[in-house]
Amino acid sequence: MTPNDFFKKATFVEPTESAERNYVITKAVAVEKYISMNLSYSLGIENYEESKSFGQTSAALSFISKVNLFSDLGIMETVEKSKLILFAEIRNRFAHNEECSTFVTACTEQHVKQLEKLYGKDLDRKAHFDHLYEDVKIILEKVKNEIYNTKALKVLFKTYTQINNILIDNLRRHPHIFDQLAINKIFDEAITHIQKENHLDDVFLADIRMDFDKAFQ
Repeated sequence: MTPNDFFKKATFVEPTESAERNYVITKAVAVEKYISMNLSYSLGIENYEESKSFGQTSAALSFISKVNLFSDLGIMETVEKSKLILFAEIRNRFAHNEECSTFVTACTEQHVKQLEKLYGKDLDRKAHFDHLYEDVKIILEKVKNEIYNTKALKVLFKTYTQINNILIDNLRRHPHIFDQLAINKIFDEAITHIQKENHLDDVFLADIRMDFDKAFQ
């Protein structure tokens, strides 16, 4: 290409409005935010919006990098990961290619094969994408529950361990006053102490109290 050819061809073209692009990007923004929230909680990051990896700066991880991180943490199956990557690839086509303004132009031949394998050949591209989007939401909800259950189990184990240690310590120091009233008082003091450290909710504490009462009946 000669300099003149380049100069003539390299002209700025105003983008055209695309309802389908807006549709995809809007949903992708919500999905990525949800992924960031779950990942950051799993990694112990309190304010994900202020973190370098999950915040709004150029240093933040890409959509696909976040999906890979889910996989590395062992909380997403291969099939689930492939659906999120497919979603991300279609999103990227809309976001980074001006000519990809419709589902027909944005979905590559490989994307079409994957979508038809997942959802059949009788749907149009938008319907395919909608089914994929619903699957992505289901996957992320499942991941959220797995993260919660893992964290809750760790907190539960820590809580019971702390209560047990406090009870044993008091039993050793004051064996002669270790009746039911004393046990209840020690338990309440232990819960107050643990609550300050772990910010346990009322339902969680009620379950612990029920288990405790059964153990000392």
